Amino acid sequence: EGELTMDADLEPVYLRILQATHPEDIFGCEDIVLPVDTLLAYLEREYERLRSVVRPEAYANPADREAAAEALTLLERQYEEGRRRIREMTYGIVAFGTAPPTKLTRSFTIGPRRFYVGPKLGEGARSTLYQGFLEENGILLGEVVLKLATTRAANPSMLRERRLLDILHSTDVPQWRHLPYPLERFEAGARLGIAYRKIKGFPLTAVRQHPEHRRGVDQRHMIWMLDRLLSVLGYVHAKGVVHGTLVPEHLVVQPAVHNVCIAGGWGSAVHEPACSGERIAEHFEAFSAPEVRTGGRIGPWSDLYSLGKVMIWLVGGDPVENRIPATVEQDLQAFLLDLVEERVERRPSDAWELFHLQNELKDSLWPRKFLPFNMQ
Repeated sequence: EGELTMDADLEPVYLRILQATHPEDIFGCEDIVLPVDTLLAYLEREYERLRSVVRPEAYANPADREAAAEALTLLERQYEEGRRRIREMTYGIVAFGTAPPTKLTRSFTIGPRRFYVGPKLGEGARSTLYQGFLEENGILLGEVVLKLATTRAANPSMLRERRLLDILHSTDVPQWRHLPYPLERFEAGARLGIAYRKIKGFPLTAVRQHPEHRRGVDQRHMIWMLDRLLSVLGYVHAKGVVHGTLVPEHLVVQPAVHNVCIAGGWGSAVHEPACSGERIAEHFEAFSAPEVRTGGRIGPWSDLYSLGKVMIWLVGGDPVENRIPATVEQDLQAFLLDLVEERVERRPSDAWELFHLQNELKDSLWPRKFLPFNMQ
């Protein structure tokens, strides 16, 4: 007699709901630095998405129906609790407490908000990142990232970054989860800064340094990361924005929720380049498209080229020579190699079309099953 197994779609959602002690455990987004309306809309979308998986009538197997019914009851209870916490502005406080960090002496205020400035997280050619915490009305809302121009000459990059992210956040869509979320502008002397909601996760550079992934990430994990990035690029391109510098250090994976964010590089991005004449401000030899490196005609195809290069690197391949490990399925290799075609006219340019094609490819290669991604 074969072992009874739960439906592949139901199992990860069932376990996530059953193991949750707080709404944040199910719906994620463990902070309330987002506007209340945005967070409520996010919670509703996540609830509807999860509810569609735990509808008992969707399953023929009696055991699956029983498990789904149990999960649905708990999901509805946690959803209502989540809505209550958001309205009371206590969503996420279970993760952060209610007192500001006692050792942080530097802070600044913008209206009712106080930002505490922590240690330096990193420094680039044009900006420096600091850990920060946001307090509003005496309540610590969560951890943030404070990004400050390194010099006055770097201010235009900060202005461009904020302008493009304002464009991308002008529409309330699920893709905001894959993007940085600006909270406030600020100034430090003559230098401009932006306070961001913190994106918690691991840059792809850290993923490849993990012992389990040093020889390359399993192709079955790579393809769900590809899925998320094609989805957000489809939205970004529809808004007329080209990122231009998709490289491993700009991409952050959130393993628990199988999400990927384009966390960095927005200071080099452009809007409607065919009309504005804007050019990508920097390039990376192994990952940037030829037209980005040479100042040629850039567009969505440029991001898709970089995405292909990053995915080749992620599975343990050589992005310079476009060599992909033989262990990667041939059809998946062909999909990636199409993205890195040197000639623009032969390269795909529609991220949404590719999003649907990779879903079809994924279903043709493997049965649908949730695979936990290990970064412990």
